[in-house]
Amino acid sequence: MTTTASVPIIDVVCATYNGVRHLAAFMQSLRAQEDAAWRVWFRDDGSDDGTQDILREFASTDARVQVLEDGRGRLGVTHSFGALLQHVASSAEYVMCADQDDVWMPHKMRISMARMGEAEARRAGPVLVHTDLRVVDGELRPVADSFWALTHLHPEPATVPRIVLQGLVTGATVLVNGALLDRALPVPSEAVMHDWWMAAVAASCGAVEAIHEPTVLYRQHGENVVGAARPAWEGAWHRLPQRVGTAITRCDAARRSINETAFQARALGARVGSVMAAEDRRFVAAYSRIPTLGVFARKLAILRWRCRAEYGVLRNFGMLVRG
Repeated sequence: MTTTASVPIIDVVCATYNGVRHLAAFMQSLRAQEDAAWRVWFRDDGSDDGTQDILREFASTDARVQVLEDGRGRLGVTHSFGALLQHVASSAEYVMCADQDDVWMPHKMRISMARMGEAEARRAGPVLVHTDLRVVDGELRPVADSFWALTHLHPEPATVPRIVLQGLVTGATVLVNGALLDRALPVPSEAVMHDWWMAAVAASCGAVEAIHEPTVLYRQHGENVVGAARPAWEGAWHRLPQRVGTAITRCDAARRSINETAFQARALGARVGSVMAAEDRRFVAAYSRIPTLGVFARKLAILRWRCRAEYGVLRNFGMLVRG
């Protein structure tokens, strides 16, 4: 076990792209973590705003900062994180993912590691811990105290079907253990997002633990790859005709999204199907077949697998029409 004064070292991975405006605030919040030992690994994905110079400056003044310069060029956010995770996996015991534009609250590492310890004491194997977030604007002014409440996201129960259908975790809050890295890496090309993939693997053969407390100031500034917004289906019923029209015109995007989750599910079955519960394995196999189905069979599959009471009438109707 790699430790500093009996505290396990957490390897933090952060994929950057044109992050000049926010990296100093992120680093300041990392250095302010309570009762924690850490290293941070950056990989820049082809910035042209001076981000790479800032990262090298961080590394030159703080031995805990490392910059991965692998010469692989632009990979996109999912696979840039995948490259970082793969790079640290052989030596890391615990890993956190970080977004360049967020600010971590001082207790983030402390309470996440406490929950990780509780989960590992209950059972051996893969564990992913994640938390709620506090939503702020580009200048860190409060928008919502709870990302989960704002977006009507319910992190529990963290079952395989729920996580296959919907990304329930936010990467900037995630802590994973080495046992999960062993199962989840390398991140496959079919993964929709690195955090979604790791959560799906953890749910399939380990545990996903949710902390109902924000640990990140989740900055929303119009440039987020994945952001916080009220659900598109939320609103007054008198807008139903408009929403139905919008749903119909967005068919291509909706079908593409469903196919992407099905491809990710297929990769999940290939990776950990042999250790899944039988019921989960049957679900993943059936859901993975959606892209191969004809129109009528596809609608039936969507009705069976994707339409869920928790989504509400409007969202389910839109999904069925567009899918």
